[in-house]
Parts: sequence; structure tokens; C-alpha cells
Amino acid sequence: MDITKNLQIETRRLDSLGIRFRMYEHRGEEVCIVIRKIDCTEDNSTNIIEAGYTYKCERNDMDAVLYKITVPRLKTLNNAMIRLVELESKRLKTLGNIWFRYKFSEDDFFILNVLDDGEIKDLERTLTEMGYSFVSWTTQGNISEYKISISELEKLYGVSTAETFN
Repeated sequence: MDITKNLQIETRRLDSLGIRFRMYEHRGEEVCIVIRKIDCTEDNSTNIIEAGYTYKCERNDMDAVLYKITVPRLKTLNNAMIRLVELESKRLKTLGNIWFRYKFSEDDFFILNVLDDGEIKDLERTLTEMGYSFVSWTTQGNISEYKISISELEKLYGVSTAETFN
């Protein structure tokens, strides 16, 4: 399992649940989130437990508390979103030699940064026809940003991420 891919998606899931954490610790079949003691509020702790984590221990050397989740459980929680990203990546590759990177917005959009070097004719129109909306040009010149709602991708592929983000 590619734990890096899971942790990127898990970060998005935890952010959407309003969970404040500092970083991850990964050891074998267990992933821990590190919570600063100042972030150990009742609301944050409740959200962490509802997200599937359990209390592990305090770390005085880091002035933090650790909550853990197993890698198989993490994989289960994030499997639908990983599948959605894999399918959309394959669809984007049908355009030809396209360079892109993606991220998730806090308002449930799949954000796509695309290098528009003129190699793919009418790239903006093609992405619009695929359901994307143009957002902006980046400060890096010929990289443009597009977005599509995660719910649109769910409909397109018949994949539900409800367990992942709720």
C-alpha cells in the first residue's frame, strides 16, 4: 500500500472534519496523528474519535498526544477517494501527453493544475467539455487551474466517497 497517497487523502478528510493536528507518525500497521496539547480540546478530541482514531499515549518530549488508527482501517476509509483519483487520472491521460497535478479544496472540489504548453489543441475547451471549470492562471505562466466538484466525479464513476468525508 502506498501510505503517502493515503496520508494525502487522510489529511483532506481530517481537515474536512475540522480536526487540528500537527503531523503523522507511521509505524508498521499503525498510523498516529500528533495533536499538540493546546489543540486537545473537547471538540477536537471528539472529532478525532468520530474519525476512527483511538487514544494511544501522551508524548511529553513533543508536548503532544497521539491518536492511532490501523493502516487497514485507513485504507478502507480512503479507498473510495483513491479509486476516484485513479479513474480521473486515467481519463485525463486520454487527452494525450498532459502534465497535471491535483489537490482537494476545502469546499469539495477536485482542483487540477495543468501545463498548457500548446501541445494539446483546445485544452481549455476540452477540459470544459469534460466538466471542469476554469479557475485561473497561476503565477507560473502557462499553468492553468481548473476545478470539478467531487460529487460530479462520483456520479461519473459511480463511486461514493460518503464514508470518507462524513
